[in-house]
Amino acid sequence: MGERIALDFLKKKGFQILKENYTTPFGEIDIIASDGQTLSFIEVKSRTSLSFGLPEEGIDSKKIKHLSKASLFYIKRNSPEEINFRFDVVTIFLTPSGEPKEVRIIKDAFPLSKPYR
Repeated sequence: MGERIALDFLKKKGFQILKENYTTPFGEIDIIASDGQTLSFIEVKSRTSLSFGLPEEGIDSKKIKHLSKASLFYIKRNSPEEINFRFDVVTIFLTPSGEPKEVRIIKDAFPLSKPYR
């Protein structure tokens, strides 16, 4: 449900969705989208309460490593020229009934972003 909410949110923000649930040998990327001239690899995190912390706190160093490898896998197969890319996180707070209460994007969430090639 969170990814569907994230997709609608991103489209309203002007992102062009390229791939959903892109699977690589290194793990899955929730959403790949373009934001102008920048390729955005997006992780979606949902929460119904703060019992386990903020949604973005659910992304540990192991997940960041997987996202980095998976994104390079995508870039090598799909981008013939140098591109700018970044890692974004869409956080979603849901009501107990599953309705979105708050949706936000954290752009350039991880320090690995840079031009590639």
